Formats: sequence, C-alpha cells, structure tokens
Amino acid sequence: MKINPSKVEATLSCPLKAMLDKSAPTSAMYLGSLLHLAVEAVSKGVTVPEAQSEIRRVFGDLSDDPEWRKRTEEETWLTALEDWQRWIGTKKDIGTEVPVDVAINDDIVIVGRIDRLIEDADGAVQIVDIKTGKTAPPAKEVEEHAQLATYQLALSKGKLIERGDGLAVDNGEGIEQSGAYLVFPRKSHNKTIITSREQSKLTEDKLAGWERRVEQVAHATSGPRALALAGDHCKFCTLSKACPAAEGNR
Repeated sequence: MKINPSKVEATLSCPLKAMLDKSAPTSAMYLGSLLHLAVEAVSKGVTVPEAQSEIRRVFGDLSDDPEWRKRTEEETWLTALEDWQRWIGTKKDIGTEVPVDVAINDDIVIVGRIDRLIEDADGAVQIVDIKTGKTAPPAKEVEEHAQLATYQLALSKGKLIERGDGLAVDNGEGIEQSGAYLVFPRKSHNKTIITSREQSKLTEDKLAGWERRVEQVAHATSGPRALALAGDHCKFCTLSKACPAAEGNR
C-alpha cells in the first residue's frame, strides 16, 4: 500500500474524514500551488522578476479577495517569493521537488515529493517543506509534525539517487540526516526574516514509533470500513451532519 506523508496526520485524526471529505480547492490552495510553482521555476533558472511577472498575470483569476484588497494581497505573495529566495540562499540546496518512493516493510511504501532537500555544515540531509499559510504552529508541535516525521522515516530507509531531472529518494540503507524544517515565506519574523520551525532528527525509538503510526494509517485506509474519531477537526468537517462520531453535537 502507498502512503503519502501529507495524508498521515489527517488519517490519524479521523480515518473517515480523511477518506471521504474531499472539499473543493479554495483560492488559498490555488495561490499556494502558484507560489510552489514559482519557487520551483526559480530553482531551474527563471529569474525572480520573471516568476513574479507570472504571479501578477494570473493572480486576479485565482484570488477571491475583493478588488480593493487584491493589490495588497498580491504584494504579499510577490514578497514571499523574494523572502524565500533569501532564506534558501543561505542554505546548501541539493534538490527541488524530490520524489520519494521508499518501502518501509513488505506491505507499505511511502510516496511523495519533498519541496527541498538541503545539506547542513556536516553534509547531513535536511528536509524542507514550504507552507504558504500565515500561521506557524508552536515549535513544540512541530516535533510531532506527521508529514515531516514520515519523510524522516522514509529517508532513514532510503538512499539518494541521481535521475535525469535531479535527485530522488529510493530504497536503501538509510540517508544521514539531521532533521527537517517547515518554512513560512508569507510570515515574516521582525519583518526581515521569514518564519521557520525545525523538527529535530528523530531518534531510533521515535522512528520506530512513526513506523507504527504509518502502519496504523495503512490499516485504517485499507477499507472497506473507516473509523470516525471525534476531535477539534469536527468543527470544520463537511461530514459532521451525518457522522456517527458527532452524535449529540448536531
């Protein structure tokens, strides 16, 4: 079974919601994808002004902000690209949109794409995930961030290989790594430095714990049944009117 790290947290919170709640894409999602595309294009040689020009060209069609606010919001996305480039410019960047395809056991394969891979001063690999929202979680929560942890698990059982279009992570004996970052280009710290959150390198015990959680996700999504679990996510769930876990809250 293939497990995408971006789906792990949602499935652990409520397997039923993760399976059935297919909400329509929002304007924020489209704009987030646009920034990711711009970041990738710049990594391949497009200049920042050229990428910003493309953002300007399509922003009005993707944004659902009122007309009087669109110009201000557009500028925040344009600035986010500049701020990201300043941040990544201080790192040793080794891979963009890196494909991951790693078996963690005979039954489960972790598949996905890592926004960036960078190397620290000692040559160890670090995972970077770009978040396009304006709200960053507390540092303590990032230590339990499911998406980053699942990618750390994949790297612990993988190897880096060169493909024609760049690096990829495949099955292997483990990659020397030193943790992971969430980076928030749209959220500045002291108006000059973008906000980032770091997840420490997972210990062997923590890797084993996340492997068990990924196995739990695989079991929960294998069908034909899915468990409904109540929690804070119920407040925004489109299934709440018919969900057995919401009994008494309708």
